[in-house]
Amino acid sequence: MGTAYAKAGDNSLAENAFRRALEINTDYPPSRVNLAILLKDEDRLEEAYSLIENFRELKIGTFTAEVYYNLGAIFARKGVLDWAIFNYGQAINRRPDYPEAYFNLALVYRKAGKSPEAIRSFERFLDHWHGPSDSPFVAEAKRNLLELVR
Repeated sequence: MGTAYAKAGDNSLAENAFRRALEINTDYPPSRVNLAILLKDEDRLEEAYSLIENFRELKIGTFTAEVYYNLGAIFARKGVLDWAIFNYGQAINRRPDYPEAYFNLALVYRKAGKSPEAIRSFERFLDHWHGPSDSPFVAEAKRNLLELVR
């Protein structure tokens, strides 16, 4: 029910539905993850992170690439780089042509000091990018590549 409310743009009802589902089953991953994504999108990062910080203990199901991408974003913003890398990797495994996931993965690798991985991910981002060539993301990827190969 929460997902339907979220798609309809009613985040308040979506949040209530996700929270009710979690009251019934606190370990139900879809409700926990969807609520975390909703909170992340509302810049309520601390609340989002508190829902997934023990994510490795949850019974992880098969989520979509977009769910893993959003989990990666939450972990990255909290500085939990190993879990950001894991989740962006899961997003890419499910959707190998996901340029945004490659871009964010490259940024996390760079922050983690893993230059070869960052270079490879920036290159893959550029290979899969189908947006405008003058995009700020393209410019940032190229700038990072120049800095990393020096």
